[in-house]
Amino acid sequence: MSNATALANSDGRLEVFARGQDMALWHKWQVVPSGNWSDWVSLGGSLTSDVTAGQNADGRLEVFATRPDGALVHKWQVVPSGNWSDWTSLGGSVMGDVATGLNVDGRLEVFARRKDRALWHKWQTVPSGGWSDWVSLGGGLTSNVAVARNPDGRLEVFTRGLDEALWHKWQVVPGGNWSDWASLGGGLTSDPAFRRNPDGRLEVFATGRDSALWHIWQNAPNNGWSGWESLGGILAGKAAAARNADGRLEVFARGTDSALYHKWKTRV
Repeated sequence: MSNATALANSDGRLEVFARGQDMALWHKWQVVPSGNWSDWVSLGGSLTSDVTAGQNADGRLEVFATRPDGALVHKWQVVPSGNWSDWTSLGGSVMGDVATGLNVDGRLEVFARRKDRALWHKWQTVPSGGWSDWVSLGGGLTSNVAVARNPDGRLEVFTRGLDEALWHKWQVVPGGNWSDWASLGGGLTSDPAFRRNPDGRLEVFATGRDSALWHIWQNAPNNGWSGWESLGGILAGKAAAARNADGRLEVFARGTDSALYHKWKTRV
């Protein structure tokens, strides 16, 4: 199976999604909140990317992936925690994986790199409703995109540029227009991953040219950025970041020996 993604249903039951060896989307869910799990069930499709998922303002889960012709396709729960629609195309000619963000007003927004290496996006015109056309946000991308939301509600996207630096772009106002691209420097060899600190500051992690894990963080919520700092290690892929119940960030990555390694903050 591909990399998995998970979300909580409106009734609290976790649900996991992944692309199977047959290229279809498969899912598995908790039968009751915090309880046992169902068997794997196919949702069909012919997918060529990892799956990303979001939750509509009305509570319905929605999943997105690309198919062999590069089009973005999606599928959604007909009612919250209920059955699923058929696959529907949102068009485009997408390279790599798609990322999903949730605007402060509840509208889902999807981001993808296309063959011109620019970042393109598409958004619901009203919460839980129909979709806009594709619109280019420019740039020269060499990695998949990570999408974060600042404490003030503004979406922010991160990617590796043609110069291997981390580049970002953000909404000027929540749900509104976008800034120009700005470089955060660095020499990266992986997709970026992010997590939000308990005080709201975004923190981004990526593998550097030396195969070590590097990170950079906002100096204050919704504000400017630190310099890059190495967290060491010798990694064989990109990192994943999570936040513990006590607020401490923790990162996970595969080492050159194929073992899983992790590192965590010793205090919040």
